[in-house]
Amino acid sequence: MLGELHYDYGDLNEAFRIFHEELESCTMETQVIESHLKLILVSLKRGKLEDVLQWVDKVRERGGGSMESIVAAKVTCACALGNMGLQRYKTAAREFLDVSCGLGDTFNEVILPRDVAIYGGLCALATYDRSEIKARTQGVLANNHAWRVLGFAPEIRKIITEFHKGHYTYCLNYLQSIKPNLLLDIYAFKHVERLFDQIREKALLEYAQPFESLNLDTMAREFNSSVSGLEKELVVLITDNKLQVPFLSVASTCRFEALKLKTISLFYPAQALVDSDKKVLYRGSFQ
Repeated sequence: MLGELHYDYGDLNEAFRIFHEELESCTMETQVIESHLKLILVSLKRGKLEDVLQWVDKVRERGGGSMESIVAAKVTCACALGNMGLQRYKTAAREFLDVSCGLGDTFNEVILPRDVAIYGGLCALATYDRSEIKARTQGVLANNHAWRVLGFAPEIRKIITEFHKGHYTYCLNYLQSIKPNLLLDIYAFKHVERLFDQIREKALLEYAQPFESLNLDTMAREFNSSVSGLEKELVVLITDNKLQVPFLSVASTCRFEALKLKTISLFYPAQALVDSDKKVLYRGSFQ
């Protein structure tokens, strides 16, 4: 009771100390697991994310597959939040989408099922490739459990479905519409920009992947961008060796020009320079 009193008054350090002492004096398995949950909760509130994951590992080792479903759901939520906080978005996605749909409001002082669906969906969209999104095991579209979890935020489920279909305009527009609310979210606000950037980058790469040449005017409309802005994004992807496109070679210089038709034609990635005439030069040795 004393630990809960300190917790309620916001004295988290003292609450953690007392809960830790309680753990050391526990004799029954249910008491041990309950004390672990208290330590996980206080660690989350203190922002000690590495500690959260350590306590999660300990309670999972202790409880194994015998934990009650609600307890296991709370532990999975904590693990997901810890990994998201540490920018381990792919692991966070897997954990969020594995949370039991029976969680309900039993963990509402930390997270609600709708939050689980939103965080899990965004982390998956930012880090899963098309095959992983569709996969039956640890995926989204063909994974019945993950699909049910996402049902708590049907708009996120719709975004993932449309993204998989290649409807990037719809997805990116809708993400922008929910961005203001996410920036006010206690857990998500630190990650919104990074996750959105990763989702946009993945959309650009998946859009470009099937083509040997790209019309920048068409692509710019698809991604709600100016041609010059899109050129800069593509240059970054090419110089980071994330995007390979066809090239026209002149001696040892690989040359790509964004001219009247704004068409890209490059095969190999290399370093890029943009001159005053909007021509982009790629210099690099042949591979």
